[in-house]
Amino acid sequence: MAGRNQERVNKKMEELNLEYFAGPYDLVVNATPLSAHPLEQAAGFLDVLKGCKMVFDHNMPEKDNKTNYIKEYCQGTDIHFIPGHDMYVPQMIQQWMLFLNGANDNLNNKLNITERDIEKAWSLD
Repeated sequence: MAGRNQERVNKKMEELNLEYFAGPYDLVVNATPLSAHPLEQAAGFLDVLKGCKMVFDHNMPEKDNKTNYIKEYCQGTDIHFIPGHDMYVPQMIQQWMLFLNGANDNLNNKLNITERDIEKAWSLD
């Protein structure tokens, strides 16, 4: 586990009973806005990526027409990159299914929405 505030990282690691691991990491998950900024601005982050096999970037700067610096880094270093969009769409589908299934339509019939229904309605197919 890594972060900008080492004290907070240490506290969270203690809460979760995690031990320090210096890497290399198989998977790095970025859940910060870091990817919209040059990676040199994040102290220690490039060290975390060294030897990494895969990066999942929850942030999506591309949606705001910004450069995704983590994506560029991964492409230049042959690290498998998973963009946030690849998780966002399936997660959104599941959330809508949870929300809609069991609800009543305008004829008071119980809804049974499938993943395929949502894909078709939103032209995701």
